[in-house]
Amino acid sequence: MTALPLLLDVPEAQIDRPLNNWDEFSLVLKRYGKAKSLRDVRLVHANIVSHGCDADTFMANCLVQSYGDCKSLRDAETSFHRMHFPNLYSWNILLRAFSQAASFEDAKAVFDQMPCRDVISWNSIIGASIQYGFCREALSLFFYMQRDGIQPSDISLITALDACSNLASIEQGSQIHACIVESGRDRDSRVGSAIINMYGKCEDLESAEVVFGKMWNCNLIPWSAMISAYAHNGRGRTALDMFYEMQANGIQPDEIAFLSVLTACANLGDIVEGKQIHDAILTFKLEKHVNIGNALINMYAKCGYFNIAKQIFDQMEEHDVVSWTAFIGALLQAENYKEALAVFNRLECEGIKPNHVTIVYALDACANLKDLENGKHIHDRISKAGLLENVYVCNALINMYGKCGCLKEVREVFSTMSQRSVASWNTLLTFYAQNGLIDEAFYLFEQIPQKNVISWNNLISAMIHTGCVDKAFDCYERMKDEGINPNSSTFVLVVDGCAMMKDLEHGLQIHKDIVCVGNEYSDILCNALANMYVKCGQLEVARFVFDNIPNRNLISWSTMIAAYVQNRQERQALDLFWNMLQHEVIPDELTFTYLLAACASLAILEEGYRIHAFLIRYDLESCISVGNSLLNMYSKCGTMSSLKAVFSKMQYRDLISWTSIITACAQCGDNEAALRLFSEMQSEGIKPDELTYVGVIAACGHSGHIDDVRGYVSALWEEERGLLFKSDHYVCMVDLLGRAGHLEEAEELLNIMPDDRCHLAWLSFLSSCRNHGDLKRGIVAALSCLRLDPTNDTPLPLLRNLLSVSMKQSQQFDFMKLQNLCCKEKIDDLVKQLEIVYDKL
Repeated sequence: MTALPLLLDVPEAQIDRPLNNWDEFSLVLKRYGKAKSLRDVRLVHANIVSHGCDADTFMANCLVQSYGDCKSLRDAETSFHRMHFPNLYSWNILLRAFSQAASFEDAKAVFDQMPCRDVISWNSIIGASIQYGFCREALSLFFYMQRDGIQPSDISLITALDACSNLASIEQGSQIHACIVESGRDRDSRVGSAIINMYGKCEDLESAEVVFGKMWNCNLIPWSAMISAYAHNGRGRTALDMFYEMQANGIQPDEIAFLSVLTACANLGDIVEGKQIHDAILTFKLEKHVNIGNALINMYAKCGYFNIAKQIFDQMEEHDVVSWTAFIGALLQAENYKEALAVFNRLECEGIKPNHVTIVYALDACANLKDLENGKHIHDRISKAGLLENVYVCNALINMYGKCGCLKEVREVFSTMSQRSVASWNTLLTFYAQNGLIDEAFYLFEQIPQKNVISWNNLISAMIHTGCVDKAFDCYERMKDEGINPNSSTFVLVVDGCAMMKDLEHGLQIHKDIVCVGNEYSDILCNALANMYVKCGQLEVARFVFDNIPNRNLISWSTMIAAYVQNRQERQALDLFWNMLQHEVIPDELTFTYLLAACASLAILEEGYRIHAFLIRYDLESCISVGNSLLNMYSKCGTMSSLKAVFSKMQYRDLISWTSIITACAQCGDNEAALRLFSEMQSEGIKPDELTYVGVIAACGHSGHIDDVRGYVSALWEEERGLLFKSDHYVCMVDLLGRAGHLEEAEELLNIMPDDRCHLAWLSFLSSCRNHGDLKRGIVAALSCLRLDPTNDTPLPLLRNLLSVSMKQSQQFDFMKLQNLCCKEKIDDLVKQLEIVYDKL
């Protein structure tokens, strides 16, 4: 009653012409309502009031409907209550208005006040339940309707199946399907498509295919539903094949079909197919449709073409909340989380009210940034907007608080949820798993009322990421025993577990399971299989898997290139790289580090130069990991000028950068430069590690700075550096002290040295004894070498040389006899004779 004075204040003169005919009133109201022109509806209402017919049931119904279309619930409710004799149709249009524009509670309040209800009433409230995320409530209402004696219409069935889809409730979906079959409505294209969609969302493609195969009138709608089901279940390639098969059958795609195949291309990351579909959309002149524009933004973002996604967004004539949401999603995909939040905050200025998906994206951005302050601010906005009853929003809140490490807030949101979907339980399960709360994760898992494949995947993931791979395999087997079919994500997880454990036996069994299930090989799964075979030492099998990947992406190529490098097959790695470029796959910095390692290992300077040129072309030279790899490559190839040029251009240098150039300078004899660089490194506040000291010690020794060497060795033992004196330092010190003639000091180091590189150190000491003519210590060194590794004849030429020098200095022993024993076949006799000589010395 409060809205009427406002309407009467509108001057009749503002209406273009007087309206006298009721049909005219209803037509004009309908037109303005559809145009959502609230001002014009109010002007017509004023004219109706002036004729005294606003309380008439027919006219009041027209007003309620028009105000409902304009989402002006206050005016709609006032017009309803002005009615003298509201009928069932009056109640239904009021319910429809509240279902579309109010909260679920307000719509339910209208529904509960209705004196009688028909199937339209029930359909409205069921639809409202789904719209506001109360899918379980929707199914309860669907079954209550039938108990109330109301037979469901096609719309009722389609809506109920939609609720099952959202809940991934295959049990209730199958029950509704059975009722549909009994009523003979399963071959209707719209109902049949809803059944296909339900099975697709419940990841039961086999049942979806059976329904599709039985349909008589297989028009565009079922085809689109089946394509969507394949796309939703990671069968993108099959979805695309079916899309082309549909057209071969003379059925032209519509907006819905294009949306499904764009989703398929997005999930596959197949930009080639995506661009072809985009061309087809242009041919059919559908590019201006907002939903198509939104799907194109999503597809290009998923394929990594963020500039094109932004270009499409900017070119769209109309932006709805879905467009903005898709754009925010693209920014999330590009990991540009700060920009995503900035765009979300712009929505208010643009007059766009975010929907629950937009809010979910904003919370995801906060989660990835671990931005608790913004996350709490969005939480406050959600509370004020009355969206805390939306299950998807609550799930996003749990995820956000979980990523920020707020256990208390996670539990509070979960405990206050009026409804929990399987995703709610799964989100909390993921949080427990990521925080190492394995016992809590197990306990929670057992409480989940309807475990789906995602629940099992989360539990398996928790086991693998906490190192409990055997338990993960047990969960995998239990999952199959309980009738849950593993999906592509499950297989990726357990295959990764096999790779971690280098468990080829389990890996082969899981590969057989994949083949038996007939799971379509996604790029991610193929990459995981290739990586598993690599880790298990089956390089040829890994290459076979790689060669059979339908759409090899950067990860596929990088995995195989890395495998070759790690298995000392550098030439194959480089050949694969040139093949990769022919397939127009652009390498990233990680790939280049493997390639430069291959060039370094083979000391192939020419190919190293070519790869360096690619780095400059792709603007990756400034990346610190790439720069360090270049330093290593040029060092191994002995090209100091190129190495110094790379080092001088590096904007950022870490410990590895400094160690690389210091060691390289020491190895090529530029000892003063090595020591100068070491001093510069310390002045920049970078603490050396044990590898740095190897280069520094070598540089000091070669330049004769023995006292400095002793100082650096002392520094290595300092507790605050947190370093241990390693075998390499012993070897280096023994070599330097020996070269400088400090044989006694070198021998003392040898006597306390760990065993892992003793042979090399004693060999170096033997060489120093030869150079300084120290027969006694030389014999000790030779005996130590021969005892540590009797099969290694490297010490024999050095010993022969030492004996030759001693022969000239003394006739005390039969050195000629000893020299004759210096051969591999007489090592045992040589050792006995050397022991005799040593005792006499």
